[in-house]
Amino acid sequence: MQIILELNGCGRETRILNIFRFWRLARLMNSIINLEKEAHNGTKALLENKNIELSKIEIENKRSRHTLPTHWLTHWLTHWLTHWLTYSLTHWLTYSLTRSLTYLLTYLLIIG
Repeated sequence: MQIILELNGCGRETRILNIFRFWRLARLMNSIINLEKEAHNGTKALLENKNIELSKIEIENKRSRHTLPTHWLTHWLTHWLTHWLTYSLTHWLTYSLTRSLTYLLTYLLIIG
């Protein structure tokens, strides 16, 4: 169609219209690319926020893993060890006293 218009003397006007068409197409492509860039930037920001949250969770996890053996050891030392020592000492004392009294009474019964 453009060739027919150029043969009839409308070539210059159609070239100017083609430049405007090309310009409009370039603007359309530019606006589509800008929309995609904005969507991509939004996704990057969301990903960055999720990475920050994940790093906070990882730090909290490392802290809890680091304090867990210390907590367990402290609990064991304060609770179980004192319980064992208390039980052992009281059991040993009562056993020793009972045994000593038994020996003493037996000795007194045999001699006396």
